[in-house]
Amino acid sequence: MKTIGGFLKEVRMYLKLTQKQLSAKMGMSTRQISRYENNHTIPTLNILIKFFYYLGIKINASKNNANKI
Repeated sequence: MKTIGGFLKEVRMYLKLTQKQLSAKMGMSTRQISRYENNHTIPTLNILIKFFYYLGIKINASKNNANKI
C-alpha cells in the first residue's frame, strides 16, 4: 500500500522536480517537503491540496474511481 508521502514523492520525481524547486513554488522549506515525503509529518488537507495543485494532480471523487486511488 502506498503512503501519501510516497505518492507525493513519486509524482514530484516523475515531473523531474527537485525538493528545492517544489518548496520554492509552495512557499515552504525543503526540510518540510522531505518530512511529508518520508511520512514523518502528515500534511493537513490545505497542504495536501497545495501539493496537488503544484504537482498537477486532479482529484476525481466519483464512486467509479474510488478504487483507483
